[in-house]
Amino acid sequence: MEQGQRIRATVYDSTLRGGGCLGLKDNVLIRTSPLVPPYTHHADGRSAKAYWIYKKVKKAIYGKVTVAYELEPYPSDPSAWRLTDRHVAIKMLLWEQIRRLSGRFEEDPIKEISAMQYLHNVTTTNGLGSTGGTEGGGSRHVCRTVEVLSDARYVYSVMPYLRGGELFDHVSRDGRFTEERARHWFKQILNGIDFLQSRGVCHRDMSLENLMVDSSNTLIIDMGMCVRIPYVSRSPGTPCGTMDTVGEGGRRSLIQQGTPCGKPNYMSPEVYRSTGPFDGHAVDVWAAGVILFIMITGVPPFDVPSERDERYNIVTRGGMMNMLRGWRIRMSEEAGELIQGILRKNPEERWEIRQIWESRWMQGAVDVPGDQ
Repeated sequence: MEQGQRIRATVYDSTLRGGGCLGLKDNVLIRTSPLVPPYTHHADGRSAKAYWIYKKVKKAIYGKVTVAYELEPYPSDPSAWRLTDRHVAIKMLLWEQIRRLSGRFEEDPIKEISAMQYLHNVTTTNGLGSTGGTEGGGSRHVCRTVEVLSDARYVYSVMPYLRGGELFDHVSRDGRFTEERARHWFKQILNGIDFLQSRGVCHRDMSLENLMVDSSNTLIIDMGMCVRIPYVSRSPGTPCGTMDTVGEGGRRSLIQQGTPCGKPNYMSPEVYRSTGPFDGHAVDVWAAGVILFIMITGVPPFDVPSERDERYNIVTRGGMMNMLRGWRIRMSEEAGELIQGILRKNPEERWEIRQIWESRWMQGAVDVPGDQ
């Protein structure tokens, strides 16, 4: 996290006639590390850039989400900036709110920033991508930070901006997706979850609302509830119970249960019950199964993952296809087989990522959407 500052600065748009001066603009966010002549780079060698925050998208628990233009130095005026066609999303998080609400919610904005920085660093340092999917590139489907700045009042988490909004909105608009369209999105979602698992991260809040889209690409966002998956060392001579990191040959352990978190209709039954530790892989896979069900049918399979919910009982006892026939909603047998394999009450019997990729449904054609 580096020092930043919001200032008033002159902004130019070179696409306009007459020099394109847009005048003095408020809310220009800059990194405050020193610039060196010709004022296009910082002293540490990084290219100078700034962000003109021009629109609020939505309110958040800890502040607000905004959209900004990325700016670059204006060649003939070191105090001015030039507009680019690149946009970013910036979460403006109030330090006062972070301190006041610390420990009161499962969602933790500092944890979210740390997780995105970790995922960025482990990928760029090691050149790593997804390990499991047939399409690879899972890291392209998980949101990571561009940079993080702060001043006395705000933390500014700068992230990629996806114009298409939430995948939830697209399902709501269309009613439901064809299986070919759902397969396109589901492959990317699965690649993203696979990438998180390969880096030892459990998201815990997978949902259509936490998937942002832009044209034909999707990003998993909102890492504020994520946790590291513990691994126990198997190395010879290492004391029993020594914690290891993913990729070092350790055995994956269960995560100690806290307060149930996530949205109830995406939550796995073991997290909803909150009576014991859970498998970080299995809970995100469960949510992916709910996401796929909604994309294909346009409705959630149940309201809560509890025996009090009759639809939950039907689905987890293998009666999902009969339930859909009663609703007069068509789903292919291949899709039904896959979703029933995922939505198994016992996490030890739940399909894993490898089984999902190898399923018959995943081998079908995809319908790639055009620009949204």
